[in-house]
Amino acid sequence: MKRLLVLFFFLMPFILSAQQQYNWNDNVQTIYESITSLRIPEARKLIAVEKLKNSDNLAYALLDSYADLYQLFFNESTTDYIALYPQFEKRINIFKQGPKKSPFYLYSLGLLHLHKAVAAVRFDRNWEAALDFRKAYFNFKDNSKLYPNFSPNNLYFGLLTTLIGSAPTNYQWMLNLLGFNGNIII
Repeated sequence: MKRLLVLFFFLMPFILSAQQQYNWNDNVQTIYESITSLRIPEARKLIAVEKLKNSDNLAYALLDSYADLYQLFFNESTTDYIALYPQFEKRINIFKQGPKKSPFYLYSLGLLHLHKAVAAVRFDRNWEAALDFRKAYFNFKDNSKLYPNFSPNNLYFGLLTTLIGSAPTNYQWMLNLLGFNGNIII
């Protein structure tokens, strides 16, 4: 039993260092800028290199999601859609395993659902988009309650709240069906 405890305490630092994390560092920022500048192939190469160095950094999966969203949104390729769209759900499952006591947990899940919703709308999968939009909204809303000063979350939560609140009256029934109250008041 003593040997087992000694082994456990010896291996604990290695176990803890291998846990997934959210680390938005300079390399992640550079890749993000490549994506937003629509240099998607360049960004994908950089992501692949960085994942080899630090496969536990969930920021790279988030960057993959951004790259897929931009590619799907701007290219409108059905072939790309068939290949890339299922990756959103795989990433959502990866993020669900991430550290839950971080402001990035629900924020990232919200972003992934939002990316998936926008891609679904682009390919006329409106019901699926509505469900993911709903999940994104409630992830951002819950995260706002837990981390009220986390500004990245507040940006998206505010945007989605405004979109919901500014929906035309004839769409209020749909908002009510999805669990939204249809006003801008939080």
